[in-house]
Amino acid sequence: MEIYTTFPTDEKSASEWLRGKRPINRLRELCEQAEIGTSSKLFDAQAVAYKFQLLTYLIQNELPLAKYLWKRLPAELKNPNLASEQQDTAKGRLFFADYYAKFRAHASEIQALWTIGQCMWREDFANVAKNINGFKWSSYLKPFVGELEREHRQRMVELVNQAYTSISMKELAETYLGGTLDSTTVKDIEALVSQQDNWTIDPKDKQVIVIAHNKRELPLDVNMLNDMTEYVCLMEAQQSLGIDKMAPAEKIQ
Repeated sequence: MEIYTTFPTDEKSASEWLRGKRPINRLRELCEQAEIGTSSKLFDAQAVAYKFQLLTYLIQNELPLAKYLWKRLPAELKNPNLASEQQDTAKGRLFFADYYAKFRAHASEIQALWTIGQCMWREDFANVAKNINGFKWSSYLKPFVGELEREHRQRMVELVNQAYTSISMKELAETYLGGTLDSTTVKDIEALVSQQDNWTIDPKDKQVIVIAHNKRELPLDVNMLNDMTEYVCLMEAQQSLGIDKMAPAEKIQ
């Protein structure tokens, strides 16, 4: 029971948690410990822990872990309609009616989180943003959902850096930011551009210009380097001997 008392319970405590050291990792570890020690007598606390656990996986882009957690969840927590059916059988019993109302609320929120996870998995970037902003989140989840939105946006910035030298404001808004190009979205894009040291806006053509790509270097594989060295040596030897046809293919992996 003690482990559940450490979770954020409102927006203020959630915001304070995020200002701490390694906040997402600490919360994830706490959730995983809570899952191991689950008790059927602590349904409400378990549901909160599951929501935080799924959310931390999404924030960290650990999509396989999010998918397997979803599969492990009790069926009642994945389907608000199932919770509603169970509530109907408890009509007239105030305690159970209240219990299943909470049940349904938890299930709706978990399903909303997994909908975001599915969009991330499919690389449906526009709907990630739409689903983040299209649900009324519990007060204690709001700051963490905000963190997910910031992380998602940063991933979109990195993706644009990798893939474009320029992109229309319309495409940026619709494909990556989850909105149509209107006055509000333009201001949003302008704010985003101001935060990047290598982006500028061409107001005439309504283009975002990516001045320099921040491309990540591929890690150097030693075996691959050896294979390339052998290949180059082989080609040089063939040229010196006047051989046109390449020698044993097994040399090249």
